[in-house]
Amino acid sequence: MKKLEQCQDKLIKDRERWQTRLKSLDGQLAKSKSTIHDNKQYHRDFMIGMVDRFVSKEEEMQELITGLEEMNYELAQEVEIATKETQAAEKLREHWKSLSQKRQAKIAAIQTERDTLKDEVACLAKAEKQVITKYKAMVNESLPKRLELKKMFDENRGAGRRGGGRRWPVWVVQLISELLAHGTPPSTIPSNIKTMYHTLYGVKPAEVPSVNFVRECRVVVQVLGETITDVKLASAERWDQLWADATSRRQTSFQALIIGVLGEDDNIDPVVVSSCIFAEDEKSDTQADSVIAKV
Repeated sequence: MKKLEQCQDKLIKDRERWQTRLKSLDGQLAKSKSTIHDNKQYHRDFMIGMVDRFVSKEEEMQELITGLEEMNYELAQEVEIATKETQAAEKLREHWKSLSQKRQAKIAAIQTERDTLKDEVACLAKAEKQVITKYKAMVNESLPKRLELKKMFDENRGAGRRGGGRRWPVWVVQLISELLAHGTPPSTIPSNIKTMYHTLYGVKPAEVPSVNFVRECRVVVQVLGETITDVKLASAERWDQLWADATSRRQTSFQALIIGVLGEDDNIDPVVVSSCIFAEDEKSDTQADSVIAKV
């Protein structure tokens, strides 16, 4: 009996101990459930916050991606424009390079031509100096040699009663003819020649032509005039006009004859055939025959 009571007491104590332990476990369980609930709520709120932040970050990233895409598009457009500009610049560079090469070649050709011209100019300058030196020497040699106004000995003429074999040089006859053609009286020509010679050379001439020789030179002027007249009339294709004028001096009749030919400027060039044609009388037939005979 006593053991039974002891066993009952022991069972009661064990039951109380187990009930106490059960309550303790129930409290721990409730506490654990509360902690788990709090943890779940915390984790739920944390996850919701993380999701919200992720969504916000995603939106920001999306906006950033959109901005980058737009920037990338703009950069692509700029790259395309820059590529076209680079190609145009390359073409322009090739153009200017070709033009520069052509100009360099042209400059080189001009340089070569200029060097050639320099050489030619140097040669011409040298030749010019030689010619100038030569002509200076010729001028210097010719300066002391002035024309001498005196009769020269002519080997082709023998000695005679009048002056032997001497004759006046051609330039003296030419000067006298020029003075006669200008209308200078024969009596004044010797003194004019003497004055001109003294003025040009500063010395008096050794001798001067006589008035008689000057008068003889009128024949030379006449021959020269007739020769020029013959040349003009023979060179003309036709004679366009003819003038004749007769007069008389000391009961002697004579007439002048002028023939007009057409010149290169379509103007009449009067050619004086003769200013003194003598006829036997003043009859028209005689005058006509004399004109025909003169021509």
